[in-house]
Amino acid sequence: MKTLMIAIMLTAMATAGFAQTKDKSMKMDHEKAAKMRTEKMLEQGLINEDQKEAVYAIHVDDAKKRMALREEQRATMAPFKEEHKAIRSETDDRLSDVLSAEQMKNLQEHRKAKQKEKKDFRKHSNEGPHKLHNGHQKGAQEGIRMNENE
Repeated sequence: MKTLMIAIMLTAMATAGFAQTKDKSMKMDHEKAAKMRTEKMLEQGLINEDQKEAVYAIHVDDAKKRMALREEQRATMAPFKEEHKAIRSETDDRLSDVLSAEQMKNLQEHRKAKQKEKKDFRKHSNEGPHKLHNGHQKGAQEGIRMNENE
């Protein structure tokens, strides 16, 4: 009986510890998110090294606003699409002061491509686990080959 109680307590503690770790790791702070966004823009050639610091500051501010809005919306469970559009519009206005017209155009095209990619992913995600994010089928052809060998 004592062993059973100890096993139950250890299981409960391990489960609680895992849940806390998962919550912390899933929450990305605004500075990390801003750094990732800025680095991606730099890697993709959307900005240059001289613009990096200014764009990073804009992204930090944008991420803080988005995360605050997200937390507020979670508490009230109200839709927040319009608020996100307003923040995006403000961010774009501020970015257009830093970026050239061509860079803004490239950024908009990149966003549209990412949006289409996400839409395609959501569309295909209901078709089964063999679908990958980029739309390629992983196991379908391999499954056919494996069945032929059997």
